[in-house]
Amino acid sequence: MDNVDEHDVVFYQGVDQFITLNPKCCEVIDNIKGYEPTFGDRFSGSTSAIVKVDVKVIFKEKTNLSPAIRTEYLAISNCGKAWNGY
Repeated sequence: MDNVDEHDVVFYQGVDQFITLNPKCCEVIDNIKGYEPTFGDRFSGSTSAIVKVDVKVIFKEKTNLSPAIRTEYLAISNCGKAWNGY
């Protein structure tokens, strides 16, 4: 899916459509691939939690639309800022 041209992606029409198509997209998890936020991460504020995000990506394929699930992992700071530098 990384080779899909951005122009082939069908964008959501708004938040309501996103929520309808991805009702359980986000989950706070304890660790990812063996990494768990340490006391130092939490104390410094850089990483308080990790969120797993499963998003349905829909892209055009010649004559029809084809959905695929893309999974991203985001670190959440103590202030609520999401970043992918876990």
